[in-house]
Amino acid sequence: MSDEVYLVDGSAYIYRAYHAVAPLTNSEGMPTHAVFGFMNILRRLLKEKKPQYLAVAFDMRGPVFRHEIYPEYKANRPPMPEDLAVQIPYIKELVRAMNIPCFETQGVEADDIIATAAKVLSGQGNKVIVVSGDKDLLQLVDDHVVMWDPMKNKIMDSAAIEEKYNVKPEQLLDCYSLMGDSSDNVPGVPGVGPKTAEKLINLHETLEGVYEALEGMKKSKLKERLGENKEKAFLSRDLIRLKYDVSVPSDLSGYLPQEPDDEKLNDLYTRLGFSSMVKEESKALPVPTKGFKLVQTVDELQSVVDRIS
Repeated sequence: MSDEVYLVDGSAYIYRAYHAVAPLTNSEGMPTHAVFGFMNILRRLLKEKKPQYLAVAFDMRGPVFRHEIYPEYKANRPPMPEDLAVQIPYIKELVRAMNIPCFETQGVEADDIIATAAKVLSGQGNKVIVVSGDKDLLQLVDDHVVMWDPMKNKIMDSAAIEEKYNVKPEQLLDCYSLMGDSSDNVPGVPGVGPKTAEKLINLHETLEGVYEALEGMKKSKLKERLGENKEKAFLSRDLIRLKYDVSVPSDLSGYLPQEPDDEKLNDLYTRLGFSSMVKEESKALPVPTKGFKLVQTVDELQSVVDRIS
């Protein structure tokens, strides 16, 4: 029987929690709403799915290999808000205190870490559940990989992708390449939206197929745009394509959470002001007994009273 492995797109949920939860601060005035929202998502996953195997992937600050391909990649995005930046170390510290494996690699994105892990694990016959709402990760969906978005409680498998996008999962990359992605400043072919991209890929199967058929297409604005933006279409594919050679554990044991450090978790929850998350079952620290003496008789008790009175 195959094992189930949950791979969480940590960075995506940090941003989603930041925008979804009303501003919160702790007693010192530090923003905490992104941490609170993220932890609620993670705790819900643990409670509802009870995963035996689980890992969280994060982005790291700094350029990634896609910037080498296209320096304008994500150049349209504003800098990370300062009130979010100060919360990220706490999120990562909490995940580590929960003893959940977490991965981050300089020069690549969380999506690439998840893609590599999904390929390795599904190749061993395991079922992989990608926990994300990022459409780029739908490229990974096949017979062994699905995507679950806990914020919408929606599972995307191959049938759901074909229903929504009218293309097969393995054709999504070429479809996205024609459309581009304005949120990441990926150009695509101007004027080609989801419906047109879907129609072109269904007719010609691949991006290469579209351009092989270009000469025979009747004269139109679309033919003109495709011809003028061929380089942008293939560049976009290079930018959207996920990486599959990041260093990740190849054995299931690398995705096995350990017992959480309750003392550290409760300390973090207290500092953040998350009283509702402090574990009731947390064990009290033992009281030191050095210097204590058991009083067993009335005379011994009287002796103590005499000394302190």
